[in-house]
Amino acid sequence: MARYAYGLTLPDIREDLRLSELVLGLVAGATFAGYLAGLLLAGRLAARRGSRAPTTAGGACGAAGAVIVTFAQSPGLLAVGVVLAGSAGGWVWAPYSDIVTRSVPSRQQPRALAIITTGTSGGLVLLGALAVLAAVGLWRLVWAGIALAAVAAALVNLRLVPRTGSAPRPEGRAGASSLVAALRVPVAYSVVYFAVVVVYFTYAADVLDSGTLPAAAVPALYAALGLTGMVGVATGTLAQRLGSVRVAALCSQRSVRRWCCSGWPVAP
Repeated sequence: MARYAYGLTLPDIREDLRLSELVLGLVAGATFAGYLAGLLLAGRLAARRGSRAPTTAGGACGAAGAVIVTFAQSPGLLAVGVVLAGSAGGWVWAPYSDIVTRSVPSRQQPRALAIITTGTSGGLVLLGALAVLAAVGLWRLVWAGIALAAVAAALVNLRLVPRTGSAPRPEGRAGASSLVAALRVPVAYSVVYFAVVVVYFTYAADVLDSGTLPAAAVPALYAALGLTGMVGVATGTLAQRLGSVRVAALCSQRSVRRWCCSGWPVAP
């Protein structure tokens, strides 16, 4: 929710803070930079403090970033909040995979991972509900709602996610090297995948808002994307049958086809 809310509220942010398109684009890029920073730093923190530490950091960054954006009165403060909020997803993505691997029985792992990943779609549905506030010009309340959701998620994380201990490092630096090597493919995939997603979610609401569609179009878009994304629960079963690499390739291929056919990027 914190990572995708910037595009949802962009039309009102532009009007309220009177920002140029260049500044708005730079702030949008900052959300992606924040995500990558969280993704890269999560491995180091997990290696030292266990995998629950970066997921807790993600909740804290999401809450703090949303609060800062809620009260931002300048482009600089807005950018700081957006970067923190954008980093939340990066902090939690890879560590949850490790938590599942080390805490969940092997036969239940694919389904558990699919449900965790599909949580993004649930967040989009909730964001669609908050988008009603943005539609009537109350964009700061959208970010306040995200801050509350982030705090709730962080508390649930501390209460329910088990401690796994620090990640094993067999030969000192070798452990860190293996961790970096393990993250190399996810990071490379994220750069390509989320570059498209950031472009879409940054300007989708702006395009709809500047057209002739009713104000309810933006909330409906976010809710529809979230609901259709719920099919991601089935990815665990598909990954077992086809392999995770093939499933990722199929999703990317479908996204590119829809983008080319529609002339506008469609979120996978």
